[in-house]
Amino acid sequence: MKMMKSKLIGIALACSALSSVAMARSPMLNQLDEMKSAGLPVDIAAYEREASYERAKLNFDERANLESQKLVETIRLRVIEAYESGLKFHNDSQAARDEVVMAISKDTELAASGLKSELRRLSIEILDAHIRGDAGYEVTANQSGLKAYFKDQSLLRASMLQHQEEVSMAANGDGDDNGKQREFDSKAALIKSLTSTKANSPYPSSSIVSINSAKQYSSAQSISAQVSMEFLGVSVSAGPTISFKRTYSSDVVIMAIGLYPVLLQDGNFDLYQRDSKNKIVKKKGVDQRREISFRCQAQVNFSSDYKGAGGFKVMGMGADVSVTQSYSNSVSIDSRRISLPDYVGGKSVTMAFLSNLCQNDFLNANITNGRTVKSNLDGMMRTVISSLTFSHPKTKCATDNDCIDWYNNEVISWHKTRTYPRCLQEASGREKFFSCGLRGLTNANCTLYKDGKRTTDGSFEYVCDKGLKCQKTKEGGWFTRGEIKAYDEAKCTPVNNKTYVSPLESDYIEIHFAN
Repeated sequence: MKMMKSKLIGIALACSALSSVAMARSPMLNQLDEMKSAGLPVDIAAYEREASYERAKLNFDERANLESQKLVETIRLRVIEAYESGLKFHNDSQAARDEVVMAISKDTELAASGLKSELRRLSIEILDAHIRGDAGYEVTANQSGLKAYFKDQSLLRASMLQHQEEVSMAANGDGDDNGKQREFDSKAALIKSLTSTKANSPYPSSSIVSINSAKQYSSAQSISAQVSMEFLGVSVSAGPTISFKRTYSSDVVIMAIGLYPVLLQDGNFDLYQRDSKNKIVKKKGVDQRREISFRCQAQVNFSSDYKGAGGFKVMGMGADVSVTQSYSNSVSIDSRRISLPDYVGGKSVTMAFLSNLCQNDFLNANITNGRTVKSNLDGMMRTVISSLTFSHPKTKCATDNDCIDWYNNEVISWHKTRTYPRCLQEASGREKFFSCGLRGLTNANCTLYKDGKRTTDGSFEYVCDKGLKCQKTKEGGWFTRGEIKAYDEAKCTPVNNKTYVSPLESDYIEIHFAN
């Protein structure tokens, strides 16, 4: 065990060193950044670790070992922190242990069925070793459980990151295509231009009209995907498998210069410039062509098909986040924009032809990473789903006073430091309801975001209570111990020190706080 641990530590340090070197960033990581900035829940850090594994040329067993160790270390830190907080609150070791064991049992019920018993065993083993004072105790993870799970996760991330040589299929060679061809020999040649890595055709320099075709949908399919789970206040990648409905769609986006219709009643296009009297413009007796371009837009829409208790947390962790029982979203891929051709395979190009091309040929075309557009959409969808956190629904309330019993009896002690119970409005679909949640008081940890990314570590962080703001107290930075970066630190501070009054001073209620 010690030899294996030493080897893995060496690998982790090597990966960390690689990640701190200035290297060209994977286009997929940039795309995931954009998804995160758009509000999609994406675990960028997991993909950055995967990229470092790729550069270090680790096999998938080694990657699974590293990810398993990362989870075990996360569990170790949370269990110890929870026990110490409980011990300080109860001043009794057995009471603190019982409280942590109860929380472990509750939270691991949310885990994937094959991981529940293993996560529970690991957590309690870590807890008891800490209570014994056995600092040198080494916890071993069940290789058939965690390793298999993390190997599958690593394979999924690696397939999204991997950019192969241009594949040999007709849809991928760039040739001398400048995006302005008027005629293509075949659909394959047109798809080759649409999926080319060359620049788009120039954007129209004058007023334009644009039109989208009717969306073409595939039949809905049911798929299973794994989400994260909440464990002692943090999100871990070991949640249950949830059923989602998935539908692929596509449409054609047409852009044409001039403020007059581009699509004729028969489905053909008006290819010529026209004057104020709707006459075709001529120069030296030659009809003047109109600038018309198009692109294909493919999308996958997905929504949870879950009927049981519990729900999804979308942004961050802790009691500040609304729980919704259903979750729906979409991801999309756009083709290159090229000039509208007159003929493909000797036949005139119509809107119906382009709609069929985008729904069938474009969705199934291979692009630069050797995967089809459809499989890339599927991978992006699963990335979003895997970053969701699943949790149980909260207790309902009407006023803040209704949350006092909840705070005193149900909130575990390590969540009672510098927090206050509030009755908060949440939403699930069209239904709005109130449930009990925590708000941070002065000097409570809070969450900072920059460009859509969380910059604090997410551990025991809360939305600041009214009259308080989240203020950075320590700048993060790079370091080299197996992680990408040190996180920022932030605390809740009064917006106005002169006017702020703590609810502990203004509310007369009996609350049991942690010391």
